[in-house]
Amino acid sequence: MLRSTRLDCIHQTQQDLISAVALPPDISVILLAYGAEPHLQEVVSEVLGSVDPALEPLNLELILVDNGAAPAVAQIPPDPRMQRLHPPRNLGFAGGCNLAAGHARGQWLVFLNSDAVVAADAVAALVRPLLDGQVGLATGSVRLADRPNIMNTAGNPVHFTGVAWAGGLGEDSDRHILPRQVTSVSGAFFAISRANWLDLGGFDESSFAYHEDVDLSLRAWQHGLRIQYVPDAVALHHYEFSRNPAKQFLLERNRLTTVLTVFPRRLLLAVLPALVGMEAAVNIEALANGWLGAKWRGYWWLVRHARYIVKRRVVVQRANRLSPATFGSLLVDQISPTGVDLPAYANLANRALQLYWQAARRAFGIC
Repeated sequence: MLRSTRLDCIHQTQQDLISAVALPPDISVILLAYGAEPHLQEVVSEVLGSVDPALEPLNLELILVDNGAAPAVAQIPPDPRMQRLHPPRNLGFAGGCNLAAGHARGQWLVFLNSDAVVAADAVAALVRPLLDGQVGLATGSVRLADRPNIMNTAGNPVHFTGVAWAGGLGEDSDRHILPRQVTSVSGAFFAISRANWLDLGGFDESSFAYHEDVDLSLRAWQHGLRIQYVPDAVALHHYEFSRNPAKQFLLERNRLTTVLTVFPRRLLLAVLPALVGMEAAVNIEALANGWLGAKWRGYWWLVRHARYIVKRRVVVQRANRLSPATFGSLLVDQISPTGVDLPAYANLANRALQLYWQAARRAFGIC
């Protein structure tokens, strides 16, 4: 009788485990791998070790996309909670994330850089503000891995010419301890419901990489979704700021694509004169730093894809629920990234941009 009881208990335990494994995950964490990826194993390990406020393991899955990091991905130990996707080519950050989101089963999607190590409770903390439906996207407290008390980003400001940067870079984390609304998430660590992701259509895959987080965020605001910075969702980012012609091509091309397709008509008309001046300044900077060719390749791409730009603008504006004035209030009037060396004329240029924007908003009735 005792042996039968013990066998029944073992059988029941096995059935409970099978049922638990069969439950769909609440959260899908999406991670892209490209290149050497020296921190990938640690990042994966910490995600899989995520816990809820009661220190119980989170019901999550990890979707790892091999975008060109086969050796690093092959070294990751198997785990039943992990899917590995191997697209035939590098899809870029935007395409890779879209692919992974298409395979996700969780109600909540969390996007994480492959060199950003999350705290044990960070994933749960990041998703928490989304639960009541008042917040559409949440962005984490991303700090520098070599200086954990120094910020990498606390959400990204966006200038009215489309320029965006890491908010709070280099500042003490004590200055960013309160939740607040921000204009844009950082692609390094953010969360959104799968329903909202599908409604927004995910990232614009034509961007390939860079600025796709800004584009998604502005479209989210247009859909009536708020974006919140979550100070308790801490990730340590092995961040290296770099500039090269290929990156500058993508940044500049994608910035202009966002302005041309996402900005409401009246706002776009108000921005255009300053945008022309900005382009002149960017071209001078590009010439001085050896990436003028990359800048002009961006212009040529926009010309060659003019039909796509027009079609995308129609689709995006059709979904817009924000007035030009409300949209304009999300944008800042000065380009003021911290921790980055600006040209000598930056202060004068910022003052001119600020005065222009004040006048333009009044003139176009978008105050």
